[in-house]
Amino acid sequence: MAGSRRRLIEGYRYVCTPGSKPCEICAQYCGQEFVHEPREGQRPIAERPDPPMHPHCRCKLELIENALSIYSREGAWHNMSADLHGTGPSIASDVNFSTSGLSEQFNTGRYGPFDLVYCTDGRKMSDGPTYGNFGGQRWRFGRNEDKIAELAQQEGLSVDEWLAENYKPPIDSLDSLYEDHDYCYGKSGEQQFYSVSKIDCDKELIQQLQGLDEDPQKWPHPPRSGEDLEYAKKFRADSLNYFEAKADYAMLRSKYGTEYVSSKYKLLKFFMENN
Repeated sequence: MAGSRRRLIEGYRYVCTPGSKPCEICAQYCGQEFVHEPREGQRPIAERPDPPMHPHCRCKLELIENALSIYSREGAWHNMSADLHGTGPSIASDVNFSTSGLSEQFNTGRYGPFDLVYCTDGRKMSDGPTYGNFGGQRWRFGRNEDKIAELAQQEGLSVDEWLAENYKPPIDSLDSLYEDHDYCYGKSGEQQFYSVSKIDCDKELIQQLQGLDEDPQKWPHPPRSGEDLEYAKKFRADSLNYFEAKADYAMLRSKYGTEYVSSKYKLLKFFMENN
């Protein structure tokens, strides 16, 4: 890997349609890997084809993720959190925590309820507060999620490529939990806000937040400054309350039905479905 830049995505593998003989056009690419830094047997990313190559083509490109990336190993987000709490194998060499403090991260936001920062990078107040590079709705890699596709297009990259090139590590132990949570949501492939798999991700986050000491100074990777310590403490408590409420609301919906819960718990419904 060139320099010290960390890529989450090394390149792409051309996957031909299983169970059928590939056509002459696709046969030349079957199993070929197109990567940013090719080794023997691999090809440069610039030579990557863009399927479908012809009408009725069902071939596809498969991501080749960095073997050292926390995104590339099955269940690694569990291991990372376990490491941060001192209960799992160390992968410290795999996670480079950002040296940027909260005050620098939030210079485009403004304080709102609970003295938390809102409206970061053009997000709406209703999106809620943000934390570090991963904490908050529509907040990924320290950017407004809605802007990422536009930024990628401007640079001539796919969203995955842009994310790989612009990866920002978590700023501390709390932020790393939100990175894990983002990965869990993405891995679920679900779009529904209250899908079973997403609620399972939320429950996992709740356990991780509960396992993180109330005093940020005692975290394996604490915030950098006194100002950031106070903010981190508030955000952890607020985040824990929010996800516990969401899990409770999901349980009520599952047990009594959406219509009953919507009429019986109108205030909770409004809060959970507008945040």
